[in-house]
Amino acid sequence: MTTFAQAADHDASIPTSAGPLGGLIAALRDADFRIAAAGSVAALMSDVRLDESCLAPYVHFATGRSTRTCLFRDARFELFVVCWPESLRSAIHDHGGSGSFVRVARGMLRIDDFALVEGGRRPGYADLAHTGTQRLGAGSVDALCAQGDIHQVGALTGEAVSLHVYAAPLDRCLIFDREQMTCRTSGTRDAEPAAR
Repeated sequence: MTTFAQAADHDASIPTSAGPLGGLIAALRDADFRIAAAGSVAALMSDVRLDESCLAPYVHFATGRSTRTCLFRDARFELFVVCWPESLRSAIHDHGGSGSFVRVARGMLRIDDFALVEGGRRPGYADLAHTGTQRLGAGSVDALCAQGDIHQVGALTGEAVSLHVYAAPLDRCLIFDREQMTCRTSGTRDAEPAAR
């Protein structure tokens, strides 16, 4: 499996005056993530007008794994474009205490949500229960709180492109193995084997 947080294959520096993505970065820089409701950040992501021309320089697909292009990162948040090859899914993961906001730009994503039954707060034993599946099409936004959200993300049909905000930047997360009933820490720049 591959984590949603593969090694950042590309880094881009986007000036805050540069089109819709620059406008989104400027708005996010003004957001107070400590007090902002998830809905207000999700609304910022929902309101940005994305089109192929503004995303094209940051869309890079690779065979058998997701790719990420970092558009912006500071101490408070980071913004990525993630490219999902057809039928690829991430590992089941949490967000290491970061809030997570996903906007589907192209294609469809499937998000499987999980809850901890027992363990899973640190590496070792972890029992998970599947709690539901979401299917998100272009323009859809999903917001996850910083604590307790565990999911698996992947392209539902065909390729997909998504925009991700992590507040605070996501450097470490837990990766879950349901069959082994374990979890382990992973640096978000570490590659995981792909799942198909």
